[in-house]
Amino acid sequence: MQFKRSTNSSSSTPGPWSPTIILLIALFLLPGSAVLTVRNCQRLQLIDGGRARELIIAVIFMFAVGLAALILVAPVDKQGVPQLNSNASIFLTVSIAAICYGVQRKAYREWRAKHASIPLAPWLTGIGTAALYTFLTFLVTVPVVGVATLLNQANPS
Repeated sequence: MQFKRSTNSSSSTPGPWSPTIILLIALFLLPGSAVLTVRNCQRLQLIDGGRARELIIAVIFMFAVGLAALILVAPVDKQGVPQLNSNASIFLTVSIAAICYGVQRKAYREWRAKHASIPLAPWLTGIGTAALYTFLTFLVTVPVVGVATLLNQANPS
């Protein structure tokens, strides 16, 4: 994915989060860390605010659909609870965390070299932001699973 540097520079924009912090957050709050990556690209002036909003909506929707698909195809235990494959979960987590890191690494290094005196965004705000967006993603996932389940019951194979 290629990003072009935005010409809209704002002195009120806080410094970015470290890509390493986002990588670590991704191990626990995967959908939220993908959104943090988009926000960081905005803070690094790779994209503007409008494009960032579009990408955040896309990320949340894609995670919701992906999580719904994983839940719907997972085998269920005796209580009817889906049992997700832990190997697949680990693979997806590590892969997406690496992508989140790689997308912003070069731009972050360039930004840091030019703005050494500007403090980075605190890691605690990164965790809070990622938790909020992860929660929002799960809220969007619930109706997606519900609709897919209803459609599946209405059209049995």
